[in-house]
Amino acid sequence: MQFVMGDFWPGNLVVALDEDGGLKRISVLDWELSKLGLAGVDVGQFSAELYLLKRCHGAVCGETATVLLEHFLQTYKPTDDELRRAAVHMGSHLVVVPVYAPKGDRQTTSAVTAEGVAVMIEPEKAVIYKLRR
Repeated sequence: MQFVMGDFWPGNLVVALDEDGGLKRISVLDWELSKLGLAGVDVGQFSAELYLLKRCHGAVCGETATVLLEHFLQTYKPTDDELRRAAVHMGSHLVVVPVYAPKGDRQTTSAVTAEGVAVMIEPEKAVIYKLRR
């Protein structure tokens, strides 16, 4: 068990930029769900939310979401156990969230949900395994 934020997604981040548009600071907000939890849960939720942005709003932020997820995973450096847990959490998030909080059209939602099921069955097929490097 470790300390987890409990609601780690891009909507709970505030980014401060310098005068040239470079990254100055990232702050994480909304810690009301923080608790002791399983390693990888926050990684899985954050990864799923970024993946949903890529799949459902790819024309607007697909490239940015992918680069952010890649850098996040390379910086966080999850262990194999954390990565597997994160992938399963990511899969379950992809199954549930798009259905109850629609992110795209029906066809995309159906495809993302099917991807989530596949990831829960075989976590090593999750995109986060490829992006971790």
